[in-house]
Amino acid sequence: MTDFWLDAALNSARIVLGVSALALVIAVPGAWLIERTDLPGARFLHRVFTLSYALPSYLLAIAWVVLANPNVGWLNLWARELGIERLINVYQLGGVIFIEASVLFTILYFSFWSGLRQMDPSLEEAARLSGANSLQVFFRITAPLLRGNVLSGLVAVALASLASFGVPAIIGTPAREFVLTTAIFSKLQEGSPQSFDEAMAVALAMSAATLGLIVLSGLWTKRKVSLVGGKAARPAVVALGRWRYPAAIALYGVWSLMVLLPLTALVLSSFFAEPGVLRWSNLTLRSWNYVLFSLAEFRTALVNSFVTAGAAALVVLAIALGLSVAAWQGRFQQRRLQGAVARLADHGAMFCYSLPGTVLALTLIIVLGRFGMMNTLWILIIAFTVKYATLGIQTVRPSAFLIEPSLIESAQLAGAGPLQRLWRIWLPLLRSPLFAAALLVFLPCFSELTMSILLYGPGTENLGVVLFNLQEYADRSSAAVVGTLLLVVVLLFRAAAGRLRDVD
Repeated sequence: MTDFWLDAALNSARIVLGVSALALVIAVPGAWLIERTDLPGARFLHRVFTLSYALPSYLLAIAWVVLANPNVGWLNLWARELGIERLINVYQLGGVIFIEASVLFTILYFSFWSGLRQMDPSLEEAARLSGANSLQVFFRITAPLLRGNVLSGLVAVALASLASFGVPAIIGTPAREFVLTTAIFSKLQEGSPQSFDEAMAVALAMSAATLGLIVLSGLWTKRKVSLVGGKAARPAVVALGRWRYPAAIALYGVWSLMVLLPLTALVLSSFFAEPGVLRWSNLTLRSWNYVLFSLAEFRTALVNSFVTAGAAALVVLAIALGLSVAAWQGRFQQRRLQGAVARLADHGAMFCYSLPGTVLALTLIIVLGRFGMMNTLWILIIAFTVKYATLGIQTVRPSAFLIEPSLIESAQLAGAGPLQRLWRIWLPLLRSPLFAAALLVFLPCFSELTMSILLYGPGTENLGVVLFNLQEYADRSSAAVVGTLLLVVVLLFRAAAGRLRDVD
């Protein structure tokens, strides 16, 4: 028993280190090339890089099973035609690391890219005038100044990879390579009191580790050098010369390998009757017809996903608006109690977001199970709200601080009550950030798996659970159909978020 948990802990550590290292190799050079050089197609590359974070990581895991299953994976089938027994086997820890990094590198990319956008370019210009070349400027000026961004981004990547469930379950479990989240799930499936106690003990240890990483991240953030204060000029664009197009091809190639290739395989596989049989005669719409018109679980899950994600988004918006107003009052109207409550709630929401979903689900089972909420949509809505509340708070609060106190004071002098001020001032001025926060919360909730797999009951499954179960029951063609539909929804909402940003 001890060896089981020890192996799971070691595997989790390997994945955290591997994903963090791979994310570092991709994100930091990629952000610098896109933001600081004359890379062709830089704007489009930025968009496709950031698109990866909107994708559920388990969707890429299912896609890579289509490509690299040791028996019927397309890449291995093509390799056998060339006389190669096996090209790649995705069912190993290396596969988990690669797939997780394909999504999570975006966190570090955002952190470093935003730092590049905010830092004073005169610092880099001074180094160039002193005779330093581009690489010397990067390693001696840019990288040291943005070390805090890199470290905080790496902590976020480590927390996300530690908390991941879908990819280790789909890729690691068939190879009997358990991590802490899948080990907890496996023990809970046994159903014995001893297994539940073991799972809870490990969950508490993961909570402590999460808290420690958050504290370290906070300390690093406090040490970050202030680089904002009005830019003297636009940053100089570094000319890549003959490396301009090879660098662009390399970045496009990395993204295509990590995201475009597997998702293309996933969509195409939904039109094949038998997985791995690459013949025109195998093309069919049978799986689409089955999922759309015969699979009752899909229709139920689709409705449940919209209901739970929509309800959670609305609740988070209410929380974010209330806490943002309280924080604004604490800052501009010297209402210390409101400000203290807002700060405390903010820290609590951030901790819940960083907490592994498996741990949070176990906590809710213990707390809410006694109130009869198990196997209901209510427990899913509460779980999503607790988990993703910080996304709404962090999106709305900065915009709330930009509202002039004179507007609120004028409304008060005119006799407007709190509700009138909320309706006529706060809501109109915060309309765009509130909508952006709704999208940020809705998207992960719509396809959520980690908590849902532990909290759902008969008739309360969402799309993530249905997709996971189809994959586990080897109905891969139907899983590809559900995955394709989920991908379409994610892309549509991502496009809506991008349009909102362009309008603003």
